[in-house]
Amino acid sequence: MQRIDLTDYTMPNSRVFSGVGRGQQAAADANLCLVSADDRIEVHVPEDTVAMCFSFFRGMFGSVIERLGRDVFVQIFKFTGRDIARVVEAGLSDGDRYRRFQK
Repeated sequence: MQRIDLTDYTMPNSRVFSGVGRGQQAAADANLCLVSADDRIEVHVPEDTVAMCFSFFRGMFGSVIERLGRDVFVQIFKFTGRDIARVVEAGLSDGDRYRRFQK
């Protein structure tokens, strides 16, 4: 199982993940464009995280959700550490809406 530690993507002295651009950069650094349905990835969210904004989540994971869909995304990614379940659910719902409009 591959592991992504989001600690690697925080700004110095920051405990907030925000911004589509920062999320997209994290996705590029983690090579998420190469993720396939066969992968299993643990994403560790630091316990001292104050907030993960939807913008960061969407920037980091949006293209994977759009490409592979909700069901495959939840099979691939396991989030550990700080609970960000609400942000994940919002990101998955947004991805579902996007995929429906693309058909």
